[in-house]
Amino acid sequence: MSASPEKLGLRLLRALKREKDSGKSLLDCRSLSAIAAELGFSDSEREQVVGFLADRQAINAVSRRDGMAALPSPAGEAMLASKKQASAWTMDRRLTLYGIILAILTLAGVLARCRP
Repeated sequence: MSASPEKLGLRLLRALKREKDSGKSLLDCRSLSAIAAELGFSDSEREQVVGFLADRQAINAVSRRDGMAALPSPAGEAMLASKKQASAWTMDRRLTLYGIILAILTLAGVLARCRP
């Protein structure tokens, strides 16, 4: 069973964002097929994901001799940012959880020593 187009689209958008952040443009970035192959997408998944992202105007794409190339559009970057903010396990939440677990373990240790 394959993942949803949204999850696959976010994976592809993250990879495209890394390309963009490394200073690549639509002229010199890797092709979509190369990036999708690196992510382990099948041809049908790649087509489905590109369609999903294109419908939402999340990518800017051009056709080149080596295939289609794309980078995230401002809408795609906003989509990534919104999903990142919606993440349930941010670093501050993890640190709080670790503190609570440490406090519980310490209390259990203290109570174990107090027993007759």
